[in-house]
Amino acid sequence: MRVVLRSAWLALAVAAACNGAGHEPMGTAAYDDFERRDAGKARPIDDKTSVRVDASIEPDDAASTIHEPPRDATPSFDAFVVYDASSSDAPDLDAVADASTDAPDDAATSTVSVLALGQSSPYGIAVDETYVYWANAANAGAVMRLAKSALDAGVPETMIPAQGLPMAVLVDDANVYWSGMTVVARRLKTGGAIGYVDFPGAQTLAQDSAFLYWITYSSDGVRRAPKDGGVSGVLAAGLTYPLGRIAVDSTRVYWTVATSDGLVMSCPKAGGQLETIASGQSEPVGIAVDATTVYWANRGDGTIRSVPLGGGVVQTLATGRARPVNLILDNGTLYWTEPGNGAIAKMSVAGGAVALVAAGQQDSTNTQDPLNIAIDDAFVYWTRVEAGTISRAPK
Repeated sequence: MRVVLRSAWLALAVAAACNGAGHEPMGTAAYDDFERRDAGKARPIDDKTSVRVDASIEPDDAASTIHEPPRDATPSFDAFVVYDASSSDAPDLDAVADASTDAPDDAATSTVSVLALGQSSPYGIAVDETYVYWANAANAGAVMRLAKSALDAGVPETMIPAQGLPMAVLVDDANVYWSGMTVVARRLKTGGAIGYVDFPGAQTLAQDSAFLYWITYSSDGVRRAPKDGGVSGVLAAGLTYPLGRIAVDSTRVYWTVATSDGLVMSCPKAGGQLETIASGQSEPVGIAVDATTVYWANRGDGTIRSVPLGGGVVQTLATGRARPVNLILDNGTLYWTEPGNGAIAKMSVAGGAVALVAAGQQDSTNTQDPLNIAIDDAFVYWTRVEAGTISRAPK
């Protein structure tokens, strides 16, 4: 039996029940921003849009072969779909992994490696030179990591347990940062006490050398706070629900408004006037920036688009993509997830052909997986919520 949880409160209640009386559902309702739709139009943004800024914050200067590792014994609980393990339609992890051995189209010639199995609704993902990190959003929640040196033989380490519903995760040289329904937090990679950056929580994070930036869990505002804690600031409030993803460059913050008449917006890092860079977009979600251009993925119409940082003519780089969601930029190449067909795809920022990094990574409803992605010098890494897996493939 498969029970689809449309109520966030019900999802949290079931999660608490699965984990015993010691884990209470958190006090703020969650939602799945990959499924939630806004039937209305985006609220127009004009020069009179109000912005609240905390003046105490100063701006900063600035074809698939599966390699299966040992299983994690942690039971799998999907944050958005609950399966009765005794039922015939409960997902079998071996079958899920084997399904990705089906040959993708000719463009996908990479080898997909499953690095971790049996994870509890893995959501956000990040990498550094030594580890792969991810947030398990179910079973009381945890920040996990696995050493790259032990990818095919290691057991994932529960780095920070009992975090409720952690979603996004980031790393820098010293710390790991994560966000959930009620908190944005940090901890040294080497261990120690948890430091709380801000309350309430966030659904998506971005960073520079000094600050964290995020979209609030209510999905109607943009905030920032110093990485080492301190006073947080509201950069934008009262925005159209739902917001999508967030990115930063040296001077500004950028985000998407993921409605059917969506927007790409920005404001100065220290707060100030909001700007609409592009309008009339079809559920824009993932976003990335370089020195001259903003790029985003339109989930609604399956396009990858770009526009100059200051606005101008919108360029369509790719069409016919299958619900593209999360997008990252690395050395002139865009990478994104396509839950509509289970692919990881890439292309040059200059345009041209789209190539597949991996295929066969979809969930049972073709709406969610593959979910979030991260990248290092050689590989693309991603999470699959329903399968409970962490995977990678060569770039």
